[in-house]
Amino acid sequence: MGSRAGWYDSEAGMVGTVLASTALLFCAALLSTRWIARFERALSARRISLEAGIQQRTAELRANQEQLTAIIGTVNTAIISIDASHRIVLFNAAAERIFGVPASQMLGQPLDPLLPERFRARHAQDVQVFDQAGSTTRPMDAGARLRGLRSNGEEFPIEAAISRVEVGGRRLMTVMLRDMSDTEALDAERRARLAAEEARRTQSRFLSHLSHELRTPLNAVIGFAQLLLVDPAAAERPSLHRYARHILQAGRQQLAMVTDLLELIRVEGAPAPTAGCGGRRGPGRA
Repeated sequence: MGSRAGWYDSEAGMVGTVLASTALLFCAALLSTRWIARFERALSARRISLEAGIQQRTAELRANQEQLTAIIGTVNTAIISIDASHRIVLFNAAAERIFGVPASQMLGQPLDPLLPERFRARHAQDVQVFDQAGSTTRPMDAGARLRGLRSNGEEFPIEAAISRVEVGGRRLMTVMLRDMSDTEALDAERRARLAAEEARRTQSRFLSHLSHELRTPLNAVIGFAQLLLVDPAAAERPSLHRYARHILQAGRQQLAMVTDLLELIRVEGAPAPTAGCGGRRGPGRA
């Protein structure tokens, strides 16, 4: 113990102690520096990995958003989304084309300008009922023909369905609608064509019946005129003979007109009456 105390008390001992302490501190600092450098490298690698993951995820989200935007922008169905206050937050390109108004004018606006005035109160009530109901999607006014209103004041038929979603705690309702003008025009054209065909069939049946009713008495008139012309008693009376020829000529002209009428009916596709329905020329020929 005395020798050790003497060592620390001596000048050489103090220098040795300082040098030893310095060496230990240097070693500790070196180890700490290496450990800190290793930690910083690991932290930097982790940060780079996280940044790469964030960039990749951001790129994926941006690509998905661009894809969704492209799909919404190219579909022919109008897509209109409204928020909880029933203000428009999405108005796609098809909606712009159908209603003739740019999205910049409709964002933040209610749906009222897109509907004829007589439908606005009913539509607002339907949307409110749907918003409070538990269903997530349904057609709007199923069985009824809805009407939209273009920016130029023109009304047109639409077919629509409404759905509801929540995104990030934000409730959105989306209306998807189609312009049914072409379909309605085709339906009207089909109904007009059917009505015209029915009118043509009715007219053909009437003309056919009328022709039959005309030919029957005409055949009788022609027959009696032919009998007068071959009657010896009529030959003695020139005026009677002349009248019979006039009657026969007029009867045959009328019969020819009726026959032409029947031919017209046949060409149009309606069945013409047969010879058994008064089609005989008469009991004989002059």
